[in-house]
Amino acid sequence: MALYSNEEAPTRDNPTSWGFSVAVSGGIEPPSQAPETCILSVVLRDRMRHICSGHKGSPFARIVQCFTACVNIRIFAGRLLYDTVRKLLGMLLAVAALTAKGTAQMDCSALVPYESGTEWVYQWYGADEKATFQSHRLVLPDGVDEMAVQLEIVDALGDTIYQGQYHTRCEEHGLYEGLIGKLTPDMLSSLNNLDLDTQEDGWLIPHGLAPGDTIAQSYSRISASQDGQELLELDLAIGPVNVLSQEDLTTPAGGFPCVVMAYELWVTSIVRKRFRLRDWWSPGIGVIRREVFDRHGRFFGYCELVGFAKK
Repeated sequence: MALYSNEEAPTRDNPTSWGFSVAVSGGIEPPSQAPETCILSVVLRDRMRHICSGHKGSPFARIVQCFTACVNIRIFAGRLLYDTVRKLLGMLLAVAALTAKGTAQMDCSALVPYESGTEWVYQWYGADEKATFQSHRLVLPDGVDEMAVQLEIVDALGDTIYQGQYHTRCEEHGLYEGLIGKLTPDMLSSLNNLDLDTQEDGWLIPHGLAPGDTIAQSYSRISASQDGQELLELDLAIGPVNVLSQEDLTTPAGGFPCVVMAYELWVTSIVRKRFRLRDWWSPGIGVIRREVFDRHGRFFGYCELVGFAKK
C-alpha cells in the first residue's frame, strides 16, 4: 500500500496534497480531502505520515485511524495557533499601553511649555525700581523630551552682556530645569564668552504643585574655560523650595494665576554667596515674577514677564 502518493509540498491548487491519499483494495475510497489545518507546516505533515504509515489492520481501519489522527493533529495545531496569536496580541497590547502611558507622562507643557519657538522676555529692575537689564529666553528646535533654551541678556543700552544656553528635561515625575537659568544678569555677565561645562540634574518642578509642597534641593557644578584653559568653577545649589500660597499677578504680559515659591540660592566660587529668591510661577507659562534678596534679606532687585509668545 502506498501512502501519500503525491510527495510535493501542499498547495491550494493541489487539493490532494492538502489531505492524504491511500491506495486500498476492496472498493473503499479514502476521503478526497482532509481538513487544511492538518498540514499547517512540514512538521505536521511529516507527523501525519508517521502516524498513518504505522497503523496496522484492514484498509478501512487504517483509514479510520489515520483520519482520527488527522483530526487530533488539527485540534493540536489549532490550539497552538490560537495560543501563539493570543500571546502575540497580548504583547502588542502591553507595548501599546506602555507607549501611551509613557507619552502621557512625558508631557510637561502644563508646567512650562518648552516647545520649539516659545519665547519669554523679562525686564529686570534694581532696588531703586530703575530698569537695568532685559533677558530673552528662546526654546531652540530639534528637541523632544530634552530642550535647549537660548538665554540672552542685554543691558539698558541694548548691548549683549551674556549669551548662552541651559537645558530642560521632561520626565515622568516632572520637569527639570538647568540651574544656570536661576542666576541674575550680574552673575551671568561674568560668564560671557566662556565655554561652560555643566554637571547637574537640574531643579525639579513636579506635577500638581500646591501650597504646602516642598521641592528638594538641587545642585550644579559649572566649569568655565576659554581656549581649552579652565578659568573658574561655580558650585550652585538651590532649595529646598517651599510653595507658600496661591496669588493672581498682573504684569505687562497679562494676568496670571500663580503659586508663590521661596528658596535660597547658593553660589560658590572663591567665596560663597547666598541669596534669597521668591518666585511667582504660573502653570503653563513659567516664572511671572522673581524677587531677589541678599542673605540678610535686603532687597536686591526683581524681574517680571513683559512678553510671552508661542510659535
